[in-house]
Amino acid sequence: MHNCETCDRTFASEEALHQHERDSPAHAVTYDCETCDRTFASEEALHQHERDSPAHAVTYNCEMCDRTFASEEALHQHERDSPAHAVTYDCETCDRTFASEEALHQHERDSPAHAVTYDCETCDRTFASKEALHQHERDSPAHAVTYNCEMCDRTFASEEALHQHERDSPAHAVTYDCETCDRTFASEEALHQHECDSSTHASAEGWSMHASLHDDVSQLLIADGLLVEFHATGGFQDCVKSYDTNIMGRFNCGYAACPVQKWSSKMIAITIRLYPDQRYNAVVWHQRCQHCDSVGQPMLDGTYAERIAYRLKRWFGIQVEIPYYSGESNGPHQRDLCEGCNNGHCRALL
Repeated sequence: MHNCETCDRTFASEEALHQHERDSPAHAVTYDCETCDRTFASEEALHQHERDSPAHAVTYNCEMCDRTFASEEALHQHERDSPAHAVTYDCETCDRTFASEEALHQHERDSPAHAVTYDCETCDRTFASKEALHQHERDSPAHAVTYNCEMCDRTFASEEALHQHERDSPAHAVTYDCETCDRTFASEEALHQHECDSSTHASAEGWSMHASLHDDVSQLLIADGLLVEFHATGGFQDCVKSYDTNIMGRFNCGYAACPVQKWSSKMIAITIRLYPDQRYNAVVWHQRCQHCDSVGQPMLDGTYAERIAYRLKRWFGIQVEIPYYSGESNGPHQRDLCEGCNNGHCRALL
């Protein structure tokens, strides 16, 4: 028996099997088209199909717009002529599109949106040119240089005008204040005169302290590196040292109708007192008018600061020469009219 392996049939002879393989359609040789899934009886028929069938035609695809063309020439023609393939030039500033680079450049030159501007940072204005901006900065009042007075909040156009204001304005006048009675004076001399003449500065015990003369004392101490403070509220009970001496000066009578009015004295009693923390003060003892017995107000000269500075230097261990007056002021002195004598603080008692 002879079996056909292809179709599972059995034949009585080998010749019958071969005849079957030659004639049976199941054993016919076929040629398949892989592209379109068709089968052909001969290789020639398959090639004819591949040549002629539209399914096998070579096509040229446009990747941009998904269209297909039969030839490469047709594809290129499409790419040249189709608006979808036109080359455009985009303006990044204002989001407009132009067909040529020249058109884009023309737009950038002419459009207000692309105009170069020059901004004034001070007043938030914009100018078309650098020259216009500089002209604005030179001429605008907003950019004018001003000179401000820190004390009274006024503004001036020039430094000279500011200095003139500082010299002439009453708000800038140097004043001298009386710490005792809260009055203000235009000069140091007027302040000293007030302290000498005002009854406010005379105590009931017939003495006064002159804090305004502390600067004169300090100037005589600074060369020796000695710094002290005036202790206006210190008394005899809390001082660590005291020294009675005399100075020279004048007195004004405390009674306005007195015919004497003024007198000079070469022996005005003062008491210099030292306190902890390098503080001091000085009591100036007054004198009474020999005509009306009113308490006179002292008008002091330079011997006040000299005597105090000399004594402070001695107390702080600074070597100093004994002054020519040797601590004494010679002249007529009436003990009964001297408040220093009356309070036990006058060198005339020695």
